[in-house]
Amino acid sequence: MNVKGVAWIGLKTGSKRNFDDARRIFSAILGRGPDAEGNDYIHFQLGDGSLLEIYMAATRNDSIVCGFAVENIDDGTEELKKIGVELSGAKECDNRNCWQHFTLPDGTEWEIKEMR
Repeated sequence: MNVKGVAWIGLKTGSKRNFDDARRIFSAILGRGPDAEGNDYIHFQLGDGSLLEIYMAATRNDSIVCGFAVENIDDGTEELKKIGVELSGAKECDNRNCWQHFTLPDGTEWEIKEMR
């Protein structure tokens, strides 16, 4: 999947298990391991200089859906299926974009988006 980028996304996880699940899934989506990591955080620097930060905390705020820009939504969706990520509904499109929501094991909602 060719992820074009995002600005900054912070994902707060409330448990070690959810943190480890997020690390595994995002490493698979991006095709590599994190660029920096500690006991309670990991950073993935994306090609455009943007940052994905995943960190553990004792409490969680409400989640925000964040989207990765991809070149081809159908290829991206197939890659999500291959790594076992749960898709949330069908692909949706409007006159400018197509997107596919997916859910992490902790229930956090994300999406991939092809911008046309």
